[in-house]
Amino acid sequence: MVIALSAFALLSATAVVGAMIGLKTIKSEPSPALMSFLHFMLAGVGATLLAEIAFRAGADGALKIALYVFAAAAAGGFVLLSFRMMETYPPTFLVIGHALAGVGGLGVLAVAALA
Repeated sequence: MVIALSAFALLSATAVVGAMIGLKTIKSEPSPALMSFLHFMLAGVGATLLAEIAFRAGADGALKIALYVFAAAAAGGFVLLSFRMMETYPPTFLVIGHALAGVGGLGVLAVAALA
């Protein structure tokens, strides 16, 4: 379960950086591109670790659920990235939906990792 805790730590850091980006976006303030890149990289590494343990033989079903929820959050992240590429601010409901999916996945992962 060390890998699950590592994934949890990385994805928690992702959530902190994402919260800073989200607050700036909701206020229609520009966020630094480096901050978005850090969010993307942390999420990618954390989700890769999660995928590695979720598909091991005998892995807990909650790990797979967490991975699927994070996949939904990642899909929302790509939609938000498209708005950034168009140099416009996304609708607030998309930002909040992406955040809720990420926090939901983090909660499921926390339950699975600490069980």
